Amino acid sequence: MNNINEISTTVQDQVLQLVKISQDTMLAGAKNLADAAQNMNPAGLQIPAVPGIEQLPSEFVDAPFEFAGKLLENQHSFMKALADTWAPLLETADSDS
Repeated sequence: MNNINEISTTVQDQVLQLVKISQDTMLAGAKNLADAAQNMNPAGLQIPAVPGIEQLPSEFVDAPFEFAGKLLENQHSFMKALADTWAPLLETADSDS
């Protein structure tokens, strides 16, 4: 069982590292684009207003991630409860071997 856990942990670490690398690359590209746009228009890039949104507040960005965190926490609790429910059966199977 430890081997499966080790493989899973290794794969998860590699996926998270790949995501971080791609995010860093995207952020660097976005910064370069923003810098280039600023240099082309020193007064500042004028972005057309979206009705009802004067700016992009952090709450607008944070809200979906907060919901996803709550949903993930809920699913984690559910899966732990499900595992606890099945644990006695697994213990019985181990003792029968």
